[in-house]
Amino acid sequence: MSLHWCCFVCLFLLVGLRAEVANAQFYRNVGNKHLPYWSIVVDQSGHGNFSTIQSAIDSVPSNNRYWVSIKVKAGTYREKVKIPYDKPFIILKGEGKRRTLVEWDDHNDISQSPTFAAMADNLVVKCMSFRNSYNNPINNKHENVPAVAAMVSGDKAYFFRVGFFGVQDTLWDVAGRHYYMLCTMQGAVDFIFGAAQSLFERCSISVIGGALAPGLSGFITAQGRENSQDANGFVFKDCHVFGSGSSYLGRPWRSYARVLFYNTTMTNVVQPSGWTSSDFAGYEGRITFAEYGNFGPGSDPSKRVSWTKKLDLKTIENMASLKFIDTEVLVHANHNHHHHHHHEQRNNKQIANKTSHSSSGTIIVDLSGNGDFSTIQSAIDSISSDNKNWVYIYVKAGTYREKVKISFDKPFIVLEGEGQKNTFVEWDDHDSSAESPTFTTMADNVVVKSISFRDCTISAIDANLGPGIIGFITAQGRTDPNDSNGFVFKQCNIIGNGTTYLGRPWRGYARVIFYNTKMSNIIQPLGWQPWGFAGQEDHITFAEYGNSGPGSDTSKRVSWLKNLDSSTVSKMASTSFIGTDGWLKTLTQL
Repeated sequence: MSLHWCCFVCLFLLVGLRAEVANAQFYRNVGNKHLPYWSIVVDQSGHGNFSTIQSAIDSVPSNNRYWVSIKVKAGTYREKVKIPYDKPFIILKGEGKRRTLVEWDDHNDISQSPTFAAMADNLVVKCMSFRNSYNNPINNKHENVPAVAAMVSGDKAYFFRVGFFGVQDTLWDVAGRHYYMLCTMQGAVDFIFGAAQSLFERCSISVIGGALAPGLSGFITAQGRENSQDANGFVFKDCHVFGSGSSYLGRPWRSYARVLFYNTTMTNVVQPSGWTSSDFAGYEGRITFAEYGNFGPGSDPSKRVSWTKKLDLKTIENMASLKFIDTEVLVHANHNHHHHHHHEQRNNKQIANKTSHSSSGTIIVDLSGNGDFSTIQSAIDSISSDNKNWVYIYVKAGTYREKVKISFDKPFIVLEGEGQKNTFVEWDDHDSSAESPTFTTMADNVVVKSISFRDCTISAIDANLGPGIIGFITAQGRTDPNDSNGFVFKQCNIIGNGTTYLGRPWRGYARVIFYNTKMSNIIQPLGWQPWGFAGQEDHITFAEYGNSGPGSDTSKRVSWLKNLDSSTVSKMASTSFIGTDGWLKTLTQL
């Protein structure tokens, strides 16, 4: 995705700029500035500039003023890594959370044990993992003592798709303003602790209860705010709490601890009381532990401690936005470097006559090696960032075992296979909805062909469900009655085996309609479930109209099924529901 972070470049324009620019390897757009930066490659095989990450960091000049990109090739790096105070403006980028791993097994002293220590300001870390291997993976050889995987004490740090793995004190978020996006934090006891001012967005919080003695509950957070005027605190937004055993959401490390869980999925690993005051019993009035808009079996507030805070909506919205960690000017920074050559334009197939944008031609993906690329992702990666011309990616028949992601900065892509039964993309990630998708598209103006949501088949399988367990087709996430979003299924076909509900709400104002759709007898007669929103069914719009087949019988449906008027149904079941500005006509002609 495109980074959302502060413009960290105000110190760049200092004496010596001209000489350093002359030696720059690449240029990077940050806000409206075109700035130089250096690139270093770390490769254990010896094919890079360095074979260890620390030696690459050590090579960066003290009090460096320009971004240095350190690209770390896939592999397991058995080393401690430290970015000292005098090495700011470093971008540390691996090749994936599961491919670039840094491990060490120090323990006991939280100051000495971190596998990764980041003390410098202005830091970006992407696509890699840090593990304290003293007792992670769980080995039952060692007692549970502090064993820190990462310590972050510098200001203005951004972590994207980074993994932190440990058992006790996994991530020491010491101080400063930090943004964690699509990261994974794993542990059992106080595994996110410290006094930083941090936003954790769309992160996976993995509890490993097997590390504790039977009957013991762990703690996810231990926040260290020391007085009521401190701005720091931990905010978890759109995250996923899951795992094994039992865990509290947090306990205070200092007396004014502040933690908010917002719009987060919580499985039943969360202890019903939610929080504990630990060593600060009697001082609960100072502690700010709050929850808002969460869902899942672990989010039930009915048994929470009586002293959880009820924050007003304005406070929650401020804390759950980037404003909480950034009061300066936010920019959409483009962190993609521009080499001295541009992506070669191909003209195999011109589609410029079908759109107001010109075309950059066709890229062919073929597993056999007879195309431009052999993987879909490499074809997408070859497209220039912030591309403004349609690029046509033609994917030959075959089964592509890969994750495919079209990031925010790769618009105007046409991705076409050779048929639903001929071109397949497969992967087997799981647990986290943010991490698991086989195909992720974040960019605007995307066309994917030979995959259709019109005249489509929805196939349910019960092979992985226990006997008597019922599945769910939809989980729609409309959060407000004024939101225009919703799912409409028109002239579809629902088939499969086992039993499934048509849907359950993911958010309080979920909206789904099935229209002129064939439903086999796999549909549970009730049709729908309120799930975590029982008692709020009036807010939910689940509707059916003109369907057929044994599963479409509405006589036993839930009483709160909406009866929409024909005008509303007609509007929702037409293309005007999703396209009033002409974009759909343009894209469907490609």
